[in-house]
Amino acid sequence: MSLKRIVWRGLILLATFCLLVAIYVAVRIAPVAQLQNSISRPLEIYFNYHSSDKSKPKLINTDLDEKLGKVAVEWSSIRRNQGAPEWESLPGNYHERLRAPFRGPITEILVNYPGTYGSDAGAALSKFTSLQKLELTGDRLDTQSPEDLRKVMSAIASLPELRELRVEFAFADELSVLEPLRDCSSLEVLIIQGTFGISEAEFAEVIADIETLKMVEFRHFHRYKTFSFAHLPELLPDLEFVFEE
Repeated sequence: MSLKRIVWRGLILLATFCLLVAIYVAVRIAPVAQLQNSISRPLEIYFNYHSSDKSKPKLINTDLDEKLGKVAVEWSSIRRNQGAPEWESLPGNYHERLRAPFRGPITEILVNYPGTYGSDAGAALSKFTSLQKLELTGDRLDTQSPEDLRKVMSAIASLPELRELRVEFAFADELSVLEPLRDCSSLEVLIIQGTFGISEAEFAEVIADIETLKMVEFRHFHRYKTFSFAHLPELLPDLEFVFEE
């Protein structure tokens, strides 16, 4: 085989390898970016936060993570100069995107104080098919569009490996937001923090259809002024209920 042919084959292999790496990086970054762009305040979105220090992936050291942070600052500056919205072009968002290829499967997500969920938030969450634990906390969901919230809950219900869901609700007479969870085929633990304006019977009717559910926990339940817990264990004797002040 001639030297020229060897060089050409080597270049083709190198180009193929670079293309595959670029595709992998793009595939890993895309769902993170989509989730960030689907909420109005994407400042506190954490991935695999119980598996690391709540930010840096295990697969990279501190020095590399700091270098990624510097690249993120430059990326943010370029996007701002291109007219990107303020929330979209924050350095922390780009830093998280650059970390994504080093994370491996994302099994945990915490979205804290998201502001409002956009109409595409459900579609963004549905991309995380390895998700086992999801926490949506820190905002009054009664300020959200019920239609958008149902889309979010429908996407959550479709996640094939989801085991634990924590949501912070403060809504009155809007049980329809929870109803998509009836179709969740893997959920075992449901944690609710907030206030209700619905009856025990209505709530029990919805969660009774979640066949895999084992435990329901109410946090700060002293705020549930219109919701009584007295009969829940009787209505759903196979479930464990936890009431945390």
